[in-house]
Amino acid sequence: MIRQLTLGTIVGGAILFLWSAVSWELLSWHRSAFRSFSNEDTITAAIVTGAPAPGMYSIPGNLESAPNLEKLIKGPFVFAAVRPGAMAPPATMFAGHALIQFAAAFLATLLLLQARGLGFIGRTLFVTGIGLTGGIAAFLPEMTWWSFAPGYTLVNVADLTIGFALAGVALAKMIHGTGGPEGSPVP
Repeated sequence: MIRQLTLGTIVGGAILFLWSAVSWELLSWHRSAFRSFSNEDTITAAIVTGAPAPGMYSIPGNLESAPNLEKLIKGPFVFAAVRPGAMAPPATMFAGHALIQFAAAFLATLLLLQARGLGFIGRTLFVTGIGLTGGIAAFLPEMTWWSFAPGYTLVNVADLTIGFALAGVALAKMIHGTGGPEGSPVP
């Protein structure tokens, strides 16, 4: 089991990382989900002045106060991740992203090792379902509560699902559950 878990983590993590690179760098679907502000310099200056520390910001702020809830209902509403300073070096960001992909592959492999009685297609769909479930649980609430655009949300759910489907094919070829009490492998 340790060998399969290690191999599944390495291969699955590599596939998830490579798919992510293709999805973000070669396909235009993520970029097409973003819009630009009409006067970016003015808005940038306002953000630097109004949000001096990195973090999550909203306009209106303090959504628990009655006046701000009224403003929220009337609109406009902004929900933003703000980083006032320079980005981390790209190598640091890629390394962090890779660690996340390998952690996800570790968990998917661990779950797949617990699955019983699934053939190749079943194992592939099992891992694909992990990605779809994660996408729905992570991105749909953001659309509901924070007004994330439907296009942005659907692209991210699809991206995650496709990545796990690709990893699922590889994992399904490498990892076989047990068919029954005798522990006979399932093809």
